[in-house]
Amino acid sequence: MNTADLISQLAADTRVVPRNKRRNDLAQGILAGAVVTLVATLFAFGLQSGLAQMDGLAPLLMKLAFVSALGIPAFLVVNRLAQPGVESGALTSAVAVPTLMLGALAILQVLMAPTAAWSDIILGGSWQECPLRIALLSLPILVGLLIALRRQAPIDLRRTGAVAGLLAGAMAAAIYALACTESTAAFVLLWYSCGIAVTTVVGGLLGPVALRW
Repeated sequence: MNTADLISQLAADTRVVPRNKRRNDLAQGILAGAVVTLVATLFAFGLQSGLAQMDGLAPLLMKLAFVSALGIPAFLVVNRLAQPGVESGALTSAVAVPTLMLGALAILQVLMAPTAAWSDIILGGSWQECPLRIALLSLPILVGLLIALRRQAPIDLRRTGAVAGLLAGAMAAAIYALACTESTAAFVLLWYSCGIAVTTVVGGLLGPVALRW
């Protein structure tokens, strides 16, 4: 077989890939993991009471706004990292903005409270457990994402894994917020971020192994 025949045969075997297939694969991986995480959260911790009231709803919305502001840019970046030769875009600046905004709210809450209440505002009642819970709950989502990414063609495996970990951590934090009764911005900024950071590191460590071609 000469070169021209080989090229013709290879060209004949090509199939058109749907335009949104990559994004759909990632979404399916996230959804599959999120279902497992949601079931585990409800089984282990239950749904917090008072979500229909403002005292419970306002902190939940604050948590969801923060982790969504982390997760949405992470999804966009990991979607681009799955394509070889495509600029992934800046993630640091996108993540810094909501972090600084929540930090400003946290400082305001601390300054407006009496000194004796600072410990409760910053540590709450579950600071020791919160990061570990988020990290563990993020694992099903991270696994789903890594499986989906293996069907793609990422080149920077460590960064892709780390951003997938950030996305998984943010998703897990959003689900955990349904059970978490902590209500201060300082708690969310410190301990939610710590749990998400752990998952980001885990993703970065797993990326070169799990995503290797």
